Amino acid sequence: MGSPVQLGPDRPARAVPDVPRLPHRGRVDTGHRTAGGAEAYWTARLDALPPGPDLPLRADPGMLDHPPAFDRRSVRLPAGEWAAIKAQAAQRDLTPNAVLLAGYAAVLGRWSRRQHFTLNLPTFNRHPLHEQVNDIIGEFTVGDTAGDSTG
Repeated sequence: MGSPVQLGPDRPARAVPDVPRLPHRGRVDTGHRTAGGAEAYWTARLDALPPGPDLPLRADPGMLDHPPAFDRRSVRLPAGEWAAIKAQAAQRDLTPNAVLLAGYAAVLGRWSRRQHFTLNLPTFNRHPLHEQVNDIIGEFTVGDTAGDSTG
């Protein structure tokens, strides 16, 4: 067993098991090897993808005397609403994530001065390299790109 970890002020400390240390590069490389020709396909299309959304800014970032600040926003849907979204998505052979991404892209498209744009998306990339991989706390994302080059 590993060392105790305090999970929060209202949650007691508990022992976390020792888990193997897997280098980030190894996890990422495994994802590319299992992706087949996807990396080559998207690399060949990079020049044809449109730039990111052209969103209005409060100030030119180059004119700031400090780095831009970002706030993380979140909302939690009631269980019934989330179940309805998942059911509607399933009826259309869509994943809930695809529905959420489409909504996100629609909002960005509403505000963007450019209607055809590329979104870079971090994707969860935790491969079953070890029986305790789900016990590892770490960065398991890789950047993916979603784009529309029809414009």
